Amino acid sequence: MTGAMIDILPIADAKAIIDKLADPAIRIVSLTVTEGGYFVDAAGHFNPSHPAIVADGGTPEAPSTVFGLIAAGLR
Repeated sequence: MTGAMIDILPIADAKAIIDKLADPAIRIVSLTVTEGGYFVDAAGHFNPSHPAIVADGGTPEAPSTVFGLIAAGLR
């Protein structure tokens, strides 16, 4: 069954977001990401060497980007 949005989590609470993403009952996640959150370079390609992305890779338990949060939840 698919229903309307039933919950929101504040972006500042990374632990709550990770816990919710890791919940086996969660099947669909919808995120709003503004252009600054995509970490693309001048050519429009994802930039894996961006400092925030590198930091998430170095401290996966304390992500600061949407990509780090999703990876932590899946882990």
